Amino acid sequence: MAASGRKQQLTVVTLTWPVVLMVLPAVVTDHEIRALIEATESVYARGERFAMIVDTRATRSVPGALERKLLIDWLGRPEHAETLKRLSVASVTVVESALVRGSLQAILWLWSPPNPHSVAHDLDEATRYVSERLGREGLSTLGMDDLRRTLDREVAQQRARLR
Repeated sequence: MAASGRKQQLTVVTLTWPVVLMVLPAVVTDHEIRALIEATESVYARGERFAMIVDTRATRSVPGALERKLLIDWLGRPEHAETLKRLSVASVTVVESALVRGSLQAILWLWSPPNPHSVAHDLDEATRYVSERLGREGLSTLGMDDLRRTLDREVAQQRARLR
């Protein structure tokens, strides 16, 4: 729970399109996994190419077996892989926690992304990765400095809402 008593939630920011920012809460439950799936399907519904940054820096516990199964089942669906391959230029997961890094590695053992994927230690590295990948595909971004400022502002606003 956040200090205010509100439950932390998954946050998805698309105003930096074609970069989508997904900020995971401190605890990822089955509710957040379902929200992640729904949010990602909404991104796919746009039918436009994009890159995604998944920010796990606030995540403090490893998703349980139910949550991992929900995610792996969805990721393993053929239609998901087809859509991801067609629309996603790249994805990058920002991971500071060794515990979360281990959980991500376990998921990647069970599922191999059909699009380029990287793990970054901070938002700077993640931003550079998606900017470079988008540039290779001829997709515009706000420019790395503008993109980073926008992402920093959005992350700060989302974290402030959780306090």
